[in-house]
Amino acid sequence: MTSPTRGERRIPLDVTTTRSEGSGELPSLAAYAFSSGGSLLDMQPVDAKGNAKLSLPLSNEGDAVRVVLGPQIEKEELSVSEVLRRGGIDSHLQLRA
Repeated sequence: MTSPTRGERRIPLDVTTTRSEGSGELPSLAAYAFSSGGSLLDMQPVDAKGNAKLSLPLSNEGDAVRVVLGPQIEKEELSVSEVLRRGGIDSHLQLRA
């Protein structure tokens, strides 16, 4: 989703999901990564096997990142609060070089 700037260090983050039997027709899912300030860092759709690979910027200070798994949302409506409002689940990570 985001393009790295020249010289920017990035780290891959693999997201793996499982769907329970009998869950019926589910919406298309995506994995989102947001900065502590709420800026979108990356977004990737979850594939048919339940996997997505995010690419996150890495700094020396250590950054808090919020990873949210939820329905795919149109870019103009996209925010961490909107993904959570629509049933997204989140996890908080601390990235350090």
